Parts: sequence; structure tokens; C-alpha cells
Amino acid sequence: RLIRKFNVSALPEGYDVDTHFNPTYNPWDQRMCAVPDADLFRSISKGKASVVTDKIVRFTKTGILLESGRELDADIIVTATGLQLQALGGVRVSVDGTEVKPQDRFSYKAHMLDGVPNLFWCIGYTNAS
Repeated sequence: RLIRKFNVSALPEGYDVDTHFNPTYNPWDQRMCAVPDADLFRSISKGKASVVTDKIVRFTKTGILLESGRELDADIIVTATGLQLQALGGVRVSVDGTEVKPQDRFSYKAHMLDGVPNLFWCIGYTNAS
């Protein structure tokens, strides 16, 4: 509610906040579109930027075809659709000279790795672990 209240106050009156800034997931369950200094909202208010909420069907010669049938022209397309984490930040772990692959082990109570003595780690969202 707090995030939505901020978005409504920062965007032009009547802007469709629920379509463009109300994801189907709860805050921090996935990455959020955070705009702490409201510069994006100021650009939207001035007509210099827009937000389109839809699903991408495919890339075209001139941009992106959306599920709604709309095509967005684009000179540059920056994809940012996934967050790929590395267990232990990519550190290689071994026990008695044998490499341990964290993805093949059980994580006990989200902090201890099966078969690796004296290792304790914290699993969580990248900025809220």
C-alpha cells in the first residue's frame, strides 16, 4: 500500500498505476522497479517516457511485437528479465580435496550445507538476505 501510495502521488492524475506499477507478486518476492528519486515518474509526467505493460511475443525488424498485437519500435532493446544467482557467490568449496557442488546438496535450515562441516551461509534476496 505504501509503494502504491507513493506511485499515485508521483504520477499524473488518472495514470493507470494498477496496470503498470502493480505486479502480481508481493514486494521483494521478485525484483522491484524501484524509483527512489522519482525521476522516471517526472519523465512520464512530462511525456518524455512511457511504460508499456504486456508480454513479448517476439522481436521484429523494427522493435518488439507484444501479445496485445501492438508493436513497439525500438532502436535499442535492453533485456532484463532474469536474476541468476550463484551459490556462495561462485566460491568453490571442497571437502578433503573433493569439490562440493552446492546445487547437489541439501541445505539444512537454509544455512548449513549437507556434508560440509563448519560451513554456515545465508540464503536470501540479493539485498535482503
